[in-house]
Amino acid sequence: MSLTPLPVSVCHRTLLVEDIDVTAEKLAETLPVQGNVWMIEPDHGAVRGVETPFMFKLAFARHAGTRIELIAPVRGTR
Repeated sequence: MSLTPLPVSVCHRTLLVEDIDVTAEKLAETLPVQGNVWMIEPDHGAVRGVETPFMFKLAFARHAGTRIELIAPVRGTR
């Protein structure tokens, strides 16, 4: 049995922003998008090999076949 691969098109845009709530609000005003926002605080993490606690917000939305990802620092070394 032979399987024919289907063409796959993936479009993913990631934006690093200072304030995820303001950016998400502006996107919702400009484009017909709604997304979900998560607060993430890993148990541990390292920056350049040094143990560094941090926290960030992450949001995903879809618009016209494109996945939009927003990342904003909340706490930690920038």
